Amino acid sequence: MEEKRRLKIQAIKEDFGEFEKNLTEQEGNHLDQIIRKYLSPAEQKLITDLKDIEITKDSFHPLDEGNSNFNFIAELEDNRQAILKIQNREKSLSKETNVAEIEEAAYLINKILGINLIPLTIARKIEPSLLGLSEDDPIDPEEKAVISLYIDNSETMPESQLELGDEQQTIIAVLDYILKNWDRHDENILINNESEIFAIDNENSFTDTGIKATNSIEEELEILVGKKFPTSLQKAFATFNAEKEDDIRTVLGNVIDENSIDSCVFRIRQMQKLIKETGDDEISEEGVYKLKI
Repeated sequence: MEEKRRLKIQAIKEDFGEFEKNLTEQEGNHLDQIIRKYLSPAEQKLITDLKDIEITKDSFHPLDEGNSNFNFIAELEDNRQAILKIQNREKSLSKETNVAEIEEAAYLINKILGINLIPLTIARKIEPSLLGLSEDDPIDPEEKAVISLYIDNSETMPESQLELGDEQQTIIAVLDYILKNWDRHDENILINNESEIFAIDNENSFTDTGIKATNSIEEELEILVGKKFPTSLQKAFATFNAEKEDDIRTVLGNVIDENSIDSCVFRIRQMQKLIKETGDDEISEEGVYKLKI
């Protein structure tokens, strides 16, 4: 009797394990479909390169440790570089989330919406010991690492001694509102030689982290008053539909809870409405104050 019970329990465990494996494969297939839908062939190749690159201390070299991550850099075959970040659990502002999956989701949502400010980013399982990290380092070996494309010839805003123009401020504010990013500041905005801007370090998106942010989202939204929505944003949000909503829900499905996913979609719909109502006019104070976080 006991043997039958043991065998039955074992069979249930095996079935559940197979179910989890199939579920993971299905989710991976759905993300692959989204990548093929919204990323260019060149971007898709880079995604493959970052997924396939060997991660060891011979290929990835340490950078100065950031505020909340262990950072490494690697040379890619086409003279590009990749940045790898592993969350430092002692310093991270988002201790209860896997920042790699948060950053990957932020990148994909930025692509789905056509905002295109976040450098190509993936979350990837790695072996920390191959990078020279040990059990004594404040990392979670079960978590994934962030791997992002390095932006050549770029500087942070303070290093560049430049200021964002109205259009750049508007796009950044809209992106951070959608992502619910509580931690945007000049050090995580890059600008390159062609005056293109890039929003990096999006690990504090989608959830209430309880951090002391440099600027609240409400304060950042106030920047919008009196400005105009760029044509690129008007076109991007005009095409947001049920299919893109489903894709965003798929991207976020394994990253945040259902209520947070609903909130993200709600913010997109609110911004879509404001952009449509405003058109080419200046953004009104009343319109901005109607936006809910």
